[in-house]
Amino acid sequence: MRRIPMMVSAAIVVVAIAPWIVWWSSLPSDVATHWDLSGDPNGHLSRAVALAVLGGVSTALALGAAMRFRDLASPILAFVGCVIGSASLSTVLASRDEPSWTTAHLAPGWIGLGLALGAGAAWLYSRSVSTPVVPSTGDRPTLALSDSERVAWIGSSVSQLLRVVAFALLVFGAISLFTLPEPGGVIILLAALLVANFASAHVTVSRAGLRTSGTFGWPRVTIRIDRIASADAIDVNPMRWGGWGYRGSLRLMRRAAWVTRKGPGVHVVLTDGKEFVVTVDGAEEAAAVVNGLLATSTSR
Repeated sequence: MRRIPMMVSAAIVVVAIAPWIVWWSSLPSDVATHWDLSGDPNGHLSRAVALAVLGGVSTALALGAAMRFRDLASPILAFVGCVIGSASLSTVLASRDEPSWTTAHLAPGWIGLGLALGAGAAWLYSRSVSTPVVPSTGDRPTLALSDSERVAWIGSSVSQLLRVVAFALLVFGAISLFTLPEPGGVIILLAALLVANFASAHVTVSRAGLRTSGTFGWPRVTIRIDRIASADAIDVNPMRWGGWGYRGSLRLMRRAAWVTRKGPGVHVVLTDGKEFVVTVDGAEEAAAVVNGLLATSTSR
């Protein structure tokens, strides 16, 4: 399985770097690196800086994915690296043989192509992601419940670091509304809200299943009890699961994680082999309630 991730990373590096080498002499001294919605340039960098930024960043991400090819972080790194690598390629092709960066034009299809290639790279990498070691079946916590008992468990976890980052972005975004061209300030404010939303995870366990949501209640991950095979309490290392925030995809990658901080979390294995992890205080209690409900569920 290692060969496929290595080939994907190598392809990203080639796509991001090779065009610059091949057509270096055909590029203007400054190349267009930012475009409006119609594909006309509105920003530029020198050739060397553009190569360092686009080619360098995509190469670093591709190498990072290759080094962590068994972690959930690798599909994410591969996706972003591939998107930036496609941007690097499109920058060269749009500027090749142009007398100035102002005369370059970017076809709108490049954005969709980059996202599609990134999704493909992420999918290929997801096939190599390994499952962290979890407790054996005999060690799984289980709460003794009767068939008629009504039970619900509610817990949460908070990342103080992400809250600080969200606050800093909020302040910077407010200032940027008056100092940066539109829509710079708005984008920064939206980023602040996004980070704030994933700074906490709220988890509810009931006979309906396991539900996880962010600070503002969205997005929401709901897993019905009849889809769950087992639950364990594990120690979550954010980098092992792709970093902080919501990572992976149950539908596309068969693994997903909602991580706010390092520490205890609930690891749920679904009946079809998919896996979901969420960091939460009192993870062992949550796992015990899930397993107790599974033992008495009449819907299975």
